Amino acid sequence: MSHILVRWLSEEKWDVYPTRVLVDTELGLRLMAEPSAIKDLRGSVVLVRWSAEEPPAEAVLIEAGQHSSLEKKRTRLADQADTSSSQRTPMEVLQADNAALKKGNATLQEENAALRMENERLQHAVQELEAVIDATGMVKRLHRMLRAQEAEQVRQVDQAAVAAVVPAAMTDIGCGVLVESSTLQMLRNAAKSSGCKFARSLLKVLFPNDSWKEKSLHGRKSNAHRDIVAKEALDPTIVKALLGAADTPCALLQLSPHVKTHLGSDFAHWCRLQLNGWTIFNRPSHL
Repeated sequence: MSHILVRWLSEEKWDVYPTRVLVDTELGLRLMAEPSAIKDLRGSVVLVRWSAEEPPAEAVLIEAGQHSSLEKKRTRLADQADTSSSQRTPMEVLQADNAALKKGNATLQEENAALRMENERLQHAVQELEAVIDATGMVKRLHRMLRAQEAEQVRQVDQAAVAAVVPAAMTDIGCGVLVESSTLQMLRNAAKSSGCKFARSLLKVLFPNDSWKEKSLHGRKSNAHRDIVAKEALDPTIVKALLGAADTPCALLQLSPHVKTHLGSDFAHWCRLQLNGWTIFNRPSHL
């Protein structure tokens, strides 16, 4: 079926068009492929693309077939309509117009309902899009916060590295022997008024890891035990600084000559030696 005969809903008029002008392409293909399909579709309302410049219009599908036969039928229907319209009473004309208005109103209501559904669909799509935009903005803010946090961590690490390479303040206790000032202050605070405690703590700092064991102050033989081999001497510079031999303005220990005896005994009897502040410092211990 290459052509269709339709009657427009908007006016009492018939036209013949190629089947391809149907907006419903599936319906058009069915009419062209199945000659008997018009039996089921006759009287149905279809959308016809009657002009390339105008929107499709609704029409009632009357017949499908060859162009020539449909033109004859269109002419016959038009003549019958002219005859019947001239014979209609004013009331019949009014009723026909009223029916056409009702049908047009129903069509408008259907279109309005379809537009409302489309509007709801678009609003829902807009809400989903806004949610995606909000999530994207949140992700960007989180990325900025993460980069700021990483930059702060790098800055703190750099500061810690700079602080680590700054040398600690040192104090010369004599003979160029340096001890961290903070360590001396810590020993002083821990000893309080005990010169003995301060001296022993300082010995542990100057000779860590029990490096003083099996050694003597100067590495000489004992006069009382000359048959015993002399032990290895401790670092003479540290010993000299410890005994206060260096007369420097910053020397912390002002030891009397008698301290040698006590320190030598301390090396021999570490756990039993009892030194007091007067012996070590030749003055009350206020460290």
